[in-house]
Amino acid sequence: KMANLQTGEVDIVDSVPPKDHAMVKANPQFGYWEAQGTRWPMIRLNVAKEPFTNKAARQAVAYAINRDEIIKAVYFGAAIPAFGPISPIYKSYYDPAVEQYGFSHDISKARAKLAEAGLDRLAFTLEISNNPTQQRMAEIIKRQLSEAGIDMDIQVYESTAFQDRITNKQYQAVLGSWTPRPDIDGTMYRHFASDGNVNSMSYSNPQVDDLLKRTRVLPAGPERVQAYRDVQKLIVDDCPWVFLVFETQLVAWQKRVTNLPHIPDMMLRLERVQVED
Repeated sequence: KMANLQTGEVDIVDSVPPKDHAMVKANPQFGYWEAQGTRWPMIRLNVAKEPFTNKAARQAVAYAINRDEIIKAVYFGAAIPAFGPISPIYKSYYDPAVEQYGFSHDISKARAKLAEAGLDRLAFTLEISNNPTQQRMAEIIKRQLSEAGIDMDIQVYESTAFQDRITNKQYQAVLGSWTPRPDIDGTMYRHFASDGNVNSMSYSNPQVDDLLKRTRVLPAGPERVQAYRDVQKLIVDDCPWVFLVFETQLVAWQKRVTNLPHIPDMMLRLERVQVED
């Protein structure tokens, strides 16, 4: 698609591959905009299946991840580390303090968490879909975890089977991703409430449930922001997801394209777009 953008056969590319970001920005032929945190990959851990019924085992995996290496090797620098579920795209709700209490890369702490879990080594299978980005990321994660005494196998599925296994909660761990919804509730309640419709991790915490229910009745403002920040701390500690990165989305278009709305949710809205001759 990038070759076609350069030749003029394509007018808009909604998600420029990270390796091409610099080229687009330097080319006066293109207009572009970028937004941080429009998609975030994560490892979902099934807390109803061994070994991830044990919180310390989940935390060990989180400590073993070197996010900076993933950003360089997979995203060519076009991402930032993720330590919690709230993307910086949700400007008022994002809490930079999560970098202080989240599980940043620390092999000694990962090994200590294995000991806390009563394990000399930890072994599990990570399920991924059949696409090059996930495969590359999975191989990097496998190597990183091995440094902490964690053995991770990789199982690749085609897309339909992959999604079925997530929906039916058949996995131990699965590499997935999420994109923003118009309100933060579309991320937080759906994934982390006990009755969330995409809570495939079987995650349940009564304190989290109570806080998330409160956010649904609170008006926008400081009290709702604080409720989400409180719930984020609980989720980070429980570790049903291993947070990886927040990607930077770059949208590019030919300069003859006008009226393309800048809405950072990975969707194109073309109703008012015009292309000049």
